[in-house]
Amino acid sequence: MIESDDLSTLGWTRFDLPDLDADRPLDDVGPIDIGEPTIDLDGDAVADTVTEATTTGLVVATDSDRDGLAEHVTIIDRTGEYAGWQYRHDECGGRWERTAGGTIGS
Repeated sequence: MIESDDLSTLGWTRFDLPDLDADRPLDDVGPIDIGEPTIDLDGDAVADTVTEATTTGLVVATDSDRDGLAEHVTIIDRTGEYAGWQYRHDECGGRWERTAGGTIGS
């Protein structure tokens, strides 16, 4: 499991993963520790989401079950391409499944 501390030892911030953009599959990315959420995306008065500017765009990660790990990630790159991903648990541990994608404004 990827933890935010593991990423910082590699010189990455929490979401500043190499080549993380809307066109790149998340096949080799495991669970993502979102740290301390700062945004209440679902309006229940509990912070569940973080945003992170990266070298390629913006990442929005949501921890809907409050376990500290993102279940939903949306990536918006500098060209306006976006992709939404959901983490699905399976017999091998889990995987990211793309749930949305396209270009903003088209």
